[in-house]
Amino acid sequence: MGTIKLNGIEIYGQHGYYRDEQQLKQRFVVNISFDLDIKGAASTDNLEETVNYEDISRIFKEVFSVPVRLIETLAVKIAKAIKGKYPMVHNIRVEIKKPEVQLDLRLEDVAVEYILD
Repeated sequence: MGTIKLNGIEIYGQHGYYRDEQQLKQRFVVNISFDLDIKGAASTDNLEETVNYEDISRIFKEVFSVPVRLIETLAVKIAKAIKGKYPMVHNIRVEIKKPEVQLDLRLEDVAVEYILD
């Protein structure tokens, strides 16, 4: 078993509950990871035997481009889209961070993590 990770994806989108969040693009930082058996790919050195992270990037950008109100919704949609394309992956983890969230607190970010087995 192995894990593939796409860490620190920086992307701008119009996701948010409030009107100004929906109108102005804001920065998000996303981490995606999933488990799969990598022994076949490792022994053959063949991309066909594993998950192409270029495909994962494409799937992610497609889902991310459709605005939603909650980052919880977005995390679930991303995980399900990956599982739909690659049923052999397990423990898909999608973490979405909003670094510039407007609160009366000083904080690094607000984040949601979703795990789909």
